[in-house]
Amino acid sequence: MGQKLNVDFFDNMSIKDTKNWFEFKDGGLEVKDFDYKWKDIAMTIGGSHKINQDMNYHILAKIPRKMLEKSSVGAAANSGLDALSKEAGKLGIDIAQSEFVNVRFTITGTIAKPQVGMKLVGTDGKQSLADAAKDTAQKEFDKQKDKVVDEAKQKVEEVKQQAKDTVQAVIKENTEKAKQKAQGGDRQADKEDPGSDQEGVGGV
Repeated sequence: MGQKLNVDFFDNMSIKDTKNWFEFKDGGLEVKDFDYKWKDIAMTIGGSHKINQDMNYHILAKIPRKMLEKSSVGAAANSGLDALSKEAGKLGIDIAQSEFVNVRFTITGTIAKPQVGMKLVGTDGKQSLADAAKDTAQKEFDKQKDKVVDEAKQKVEEVKQQAKDTVQAVIKENTEKAKQKAQGGDRQADKEDPGSDQEGVGGV
């Protein structure tokens, strides 16, 4: 694990004074997950090994970022952190501001020849980085979707207002035309019967 991160604080790590639950299952010994702390690193450890010495263990480690940055390994200490950062960067995740770096180690192979794998996980120490990236993408999608919906609603309101203004303008124009037409008709009637009042007087 230390080699994977290029750090020395896992050297001589020992696990003691723990209370563990286990059961025999499928021809092997399964150790239930238990919590342990080593040099300010909170860990959850569990897994199994079989009679033939095959192993399948996991360690979820919540490592303070400052330990990765100030390791006694020196200038090369950040190479492990850089590797994790690059892995995060490929999925669009920025861990630069994280107080802790959550790493999942897998220990497989055999007791004589162990194989250690390392994977960066989400901020809760359980969610995978890929899932974290999906969540980030989903949040961004939802954000953009809400933005598009708001813009669409605004556009609809603008179109409705434009239509309303157009209708009002047409009504006003038609009203003016009708009014002018009515006034023109009155003037025409006056022209056709200019002496109607005089004739009425003469008759009396």
